[in-house]
Amino acid sequence: MSEVAVAAGAPNANERLATVEALDRLERSLREYADHIGEVAAHARKAHLELHASRREADLELHRTNRAADAKALELRATEVEGRLTNLNNEGARIAKVLEASVPREVFENYKNSQAAAADLARKELQTWKDSVNQQLTVSHTTNRNTIYIVGLIVSLIAIGARFISVG
Repeated sequence: MSEVAVAAGAPNANERLATVEALDRLERSLREYADHIGEVAAHARKAHLELHASRREADLELHRTNRAADAKALELRATEVEGRLTNLNNEGARIAKVLEASVPREVFENYKNSQAAAADLARKELQTWKDSVNQQLTVSHTTNRNTIYIVGLIVSLIAIGARFISVG
C-alpha cells in the first residue's frame, strides 16, 4: 500500500484482518444460535408428541374403564332380569339375592361421575401445561428475534464505522 493511501486513512491490513475475524466470530455465533434454536424446537416437538401420546393413552384407558363398567352394568342387569323370571313367587328371596349380587345405581353413578371429573381435571392440567409451553416458546422466539436484530444492528454499525474510517 502506498504512503498516500495510508496518509489518506485507508484501512491497513491489520484493520481489515480484525474486521474479517470479527465477522467470522459473529457468523459462528449466529450458526451456534441457529443450532440452539433447532434443538429447542426439536425438544418442543418431542414434548408435544409425548404429551399427545400420553393424552391418547389416558383417553384409551378411560374408554376401557367405561366399557368395563358398562359390561358390568349389563351383566348385573341380566342377572336381575333372570332373577325376576325364576323367582316370581318368592319376592323377598329374590330381592335379597339381587341386592347381594348387584351394585346400587347410586354407587355406579358416583363412580362414573368421579371418573368423568378425573378426566376433566387431566384435560385441564394438560391444557394448562400446553399453554405454558406455548408461552415459553413465544417468549423464546421474541427474545431470539430481538437478539438477531441487535446483532444485525451491531454488524451494520461496524460496517458503517469501518467505511468512515476508510474514508476518513
